[in-house]
Amino acid sequence: MIRELIVPEDLHRDAILIDAVCPLLDDLQLVAEYAAGGVDTVAPTLATLEGAAATLRKIGRWHKALRERDDLLLIRTSTDILRAKQEGKTGIVFHFQGPGPVEDCVDLVDAYKALGVNVMQLAYNVKNRLGDGCEERTDAGLSRFGLQVIERMNAVGMIVDCSHTGVQTTMDAIEYSKAPVIISHANAKAVHPSPPKYFG
Repeated sequence: MIRELIVPEDLHRDAILIDAVCPLLDDLQLVAEYAAGGVDTVAPTLATLEGAAATLRKIGRWHKALRERDDLLLIRTSTDILRAKQEGKTGIVFHFQGPGPVEDCVDLVDAYKALGVNVMQLAYNVKNRLGDGCEERTDAGLSRFGLQVIERMNAVGMIVDCSHTGVQTTMDAIEYSKAPVIISHANAKAVHPSPPKYFG
C-alpha cells in the first residue's frame, strides 16, 4: 500500500497551530516571529502574580496594538481562530498565568472577560487565595474563594487552566467546574516526574 506523502509546508498551510502560552510576547514585536514560524494563534501571558492595576495597563497596551495593527485579531470565540487563519492574521488569546489580577474580588472575572481575557490559571506554582500551586509544601486544594471564582469563570465563559496548579487543586477544579478545564502547558508525569520545589 502506498501512502501519500505529507509535505511540511502543506501541513503548516492547512493546520491551525496554536501556542497556548507565550510569556515572550511581553515584547509585541515578537508576534511576527511566531507568525513566520507558522503559528496561527498565540496566548500571551498578561499576568502571573500582578494585581489589577498593572494587569489593566498591559491589557490596554494590547488593545492599542490590536487597534493599530492589521495583522492581529483578538480571539473571543473559537470561530475567531478560524477567521484569523482565513484572513492571514495572528490570533491573540489573552491568558493569565495565575489569578493575581482578580485580587479578592470575584467581580473582576466579569471585567476581564469583557476585556477579552479567555483563559486563567488557578495558581502559578505557589499558594494564593484560590488554592495551592504545584510547588507548595501543602496540597490543600481549592479554597472557598477558589470555588466562587471557578463558578464565575464558568458563568462568563472563561476557561479554567490548571497549569502550574497543585494536584488536589486541579482535581477539585475538574470536579467542581461545570465546563471542561485545560492544562495549557505541562509535561506528562509518567514520562518525567518532576518533583515539587519547596520554598523556604
